[in-house]
Amino acid sequence: MAQPALAPEPPLETQPGRQWGRIAFLLSCFLIFLFPLMGAAGFAGIVLGALSTPVVDEHTLREYVLLGKLVLYCLIGAAALALVFGLLGLRSARLRRQPAGWAVAGTSVAVIALVLQVLLLLLLVQGAEDMIRVKKDWYDPAFKRNEKSKIPAVLTVVNETDAPASLYWLTGDKEVFYCKLNPGQRHQQFTFLGHTWRARIEGKEKPLEFEVATEETMWSLR
Repeated sequence: MAQPALAPEPPLETQPGRQWGRIAFLLSCFLIFLFPLMGAAGFAGIVLGALSTPVVDEHTLREYVLLGKLVLYCLIGAAALALVFGLLGLRSARLRRQPAGWAVAGTSVAVIALVLQVLLLLLLVQGAEDMIRVKKDWYDPAFKRNEKSKIPAVLTVVNETDAPASLYWLTGDKEVFYCKLNPGQRHQQFTFLGHTWRARIEGKEKPLEFEVATEETMWSLR
């Protein structure tokens, strides 16, 4: 008995499921191809921003970060569009009872592309924010003063007034008493660069303050 002839496969234009699936697949593959390029560009931007001079201020850096965000938002939108194409292909293939291979492949790759783009956005934005915060702290005078505080120094205090003076070390708003100097007395104090000292002279309401700027320095109370 002769075998019944197989029905020919309908042309592509009558298989919208395959069409949507192919579009989703090709678009998603393109986005996945861009993923390492965008990651490398973002990482390079963060490194260059961290190594830039303080002339590149926080406002300018945030403008660059915003531009990167807009690019990534566009890529995420494209990945979401590819996912929609894939889902349309699945729905069309199911309704027409046609093969859904391309639709399944396009949807799967679109999901991968969408996850990768969102992950890249989160990583680069967090890295950029950390870079801006570190640069802001590094070029902040208070932070530099803290870094200098690791360098030891010798402060020589000479009381050239006619009244006793009390020497205090300042830590924030708190005074830590160290010694009392009589008129004409000299005191050598070991300290660190950037530390601030205060002297209260009897009979004077306003105290004197001195910040250690060199490794060997002298402070004359007058």
